[in-house]
Amino acid sequence: MTVTVSIDQMKRLVNWKAAVLEVRCFRKRGDPVHIQAFSRNDYDSPAQRWHNITAIIRTWNLRGYNCYMILNTIRSDFIGNGSKGASDADIACLDWFFIDVDRTGTHKNSATDAELGMSRELVEKVKAYLCGVGWDDPIMTCSGNGYHLYFPLHELPANDKTKDWIKKLTNILGTKFNTEHVAIDPVVYNPSRITKILGTIAHKGEATEDRPHREARLVSWN
Repeated sequence: MTVTVSIDQMKRLVNWKAAVLEVRCFRKRGDPVHIQAFSRNDYDSPAQRWHNITAIIRTWNLRGYNCYMILNTIRSDFIGNGSKGASDADIACLDWFFIDVDRTGTHKNSATDAELGMSRELVEKVKAYLCGVGWDDPIMTCSGNGYHLYFPLHELPANDKTKDWIKKLTNILGTKFNTEHVAIDPVVYNPSRITKILGTIAHKGEATEDRPHREARLVSWN
């Protein structure tokens, strides 16, 4: 599959000039996992670091790995800890309220266009609802098999109180909008949550004509 979307789209989601960025790459269960932290202090400039990060992401993605980044800002004193990566305690603040909509159940292959369309319908309803009660416009992305919304949180503290509030809100929205076929993922509320890297291919099972591998991409932004 030819990649047509630039990884630079991720600059709308992560603070690419932050002190520390972290990439995680996974394939199927049992395969090696690649987790790497990138400190700003190890490079001459943020641009040089970003160039290195995108090259590493592209290498792993072309090997059939799905690639992710930590969504919220990591503490500047964080030192990469190998196979575990950053935890909730390593997050400095919350930048986004993340909503992940996908098919219900467990699936070994990519979504069909019809299934992807149902996810889009649900996120549009959630977006309209939250914007209608005063939330800022979100960024919307397609993960390849579902849709994501990212509502700005303007650097809320990464503590248990905020985490519990986000968890409760996620569950409330799920109760209100979930359907038999598509639903809001209820477990993406934690501060150290990872998200699919835009400009990469979502590898899920074997690609077929009706269930193709797709690129994660930016759909709309504020």
